[in-house]
Amino acid sequence: MIGDPTEMPRPGAKKTEYVGKLSDGQTSGYWLLVLATPYQGRAIPCHFVSYSSAIIGTEVTSRNRYHFQAFAEVKELLGDKPLVLDREFSYLELLQALVVEEVNFVIRLKLGARFFDQEGKQVALSVKKGETRILNKVFYMGKVFVNVIGRWKEGFNEPIWITPALAPGASVTNLPAEQGLAFYLQRMKIDEAFKDLKSLLGMDKLMCQKRHWIESYVVYLGAQIRILFAVS
Repeated sequence: MIGDPTEMPRPGAKKTEYVGKLSDGQTSGYWLLVLATPYQGRAIPCHFVSYSSAIIGTEVTSRNRYHFQAFAEVKELLGDKPLVLDREFSYLELLQALVVEEVNFVIRLKLGARFFDQEGKQVALSVKKGETRILNKVFYMGKVFVNVIGRWKEGFNEPIWITPALAPGASVTNLPAEQGLAFYLQRMKIDEAFKDLKSLLGMDKLMCQKRHWIESYVVYLGAQIRILFAVS
């Protein structure tokens, strides 16, 4: 299952209560975290949560709570399938929560993430252009046990580092690093799903006064996408 948070700009909605500021600190809008499953070169939406700086401020909470909420709610749907996420989710509290919830995951790391071997010595994340490096059985921030794979493809400005891990109750102790990287590369398909939602169904033009109205409409759009690709 692929997860991706998307900014939904609403520059004309300065007085709409659920609309806050996006990451640039100026544009009005909200965030939509969509979970989807790859299918025939696309990603079919199956769950989502919405949040914004305004919602977080009113509830005196953080975006992390919405992340935890979304992943906990799809735990049964996931089963043994891994949850595949980008760098926005590369933070210790989330990895710890996923381990506690026994959710398998594949997450792209932010550059600068720290890892330690089983003796407590820090392991450097370094790889040369054109090469792949695998680190097995290391501890993320000294807390979460994972495998790590790094690849620096020619033509790219920086390497990509992926940390795959299986929950403690899984049938094997760790997801192989190469398989984790292959899973991560599939998350690109969610971009196609958003193109479907925007170009075919007009999601980018939608503006509702109430948060529950926008969420109801997102549910409707997800159903239309499933019908479009004949998924039951």
